[in-house]
Amino acid sequence: PPVKNPYASMAGFDENERIGEFTIGDFALYVRRSVRKYIPLFKTIEEGRKITFNWGAFFFGPVWYFFRRIYSVGIVFILLTASASLFFTSAAEKFYDIAQPYADAIANQTITDEELQEIYTEVYAETKKPMLIGFALLLAINIASAFAADQIYYKRAVKDIGTIKEAFPNADIQKMYISRRGGTSVLSAICGFFTFQIAANLLVYVAQYIGNIG
Repeated sequence: PPVKNPYASMAGFDENERIGEFTIGDFALYVRRSVRKYIPLFKTIEEGRKITFNWGAFFFGPVWYFFRRIYSVGIVFILLTASASLFFTSAAEKFYDIAQPYADAIANQTITDEELQEIYTEVYAETKKPMLIGFALLLAINIASAFAADQIYYKRAVKDIGTIKEAFPNADIQKMYISRRGGTSVLSAICGFFTFQIAANLLVYVAQYIGNIG
């Protein structure tokens, strides 16, 4: 018997209606989760809408791309985000350098109010710039991620569906592979998160090593 597509009908769409080269049924199989959101979105993108904003990609950045199995783009945003986070690492190191000589006094609560105020003033002066730069870069990267996400997702869906249809002439096998290639993966999202942590730590190590050489 033919492989059924529950995603389009459950979302209230006609699976035979077309979006560009392929049917809603094809895209529904590929998306699987949040079909009601992405099918109308794909329609508007196909009709020429260039500007969309994906809140998931804004708040979760590269993790969203891994969740949707768009790994290559996710890696690019991991590298960009990890690079921007170096400014926060720089601010943390400046804080440590300033506060470390007073560590024992702070721990024993024997530091005077005047000394504490001096520390706060120096920390603020030394860390303000890298913190602002880091925050601005991360915000810019997340905004770029959010504006690019839906367009990238649609193009990736079109590419993957097209590749599968060319490779497999049987309609039921096409549906099976489209469903497998698309969808979402919590495990991939977790891997994306830890990949970011590794990349960020590696960049910090490289930056410190270069600094020590210099």
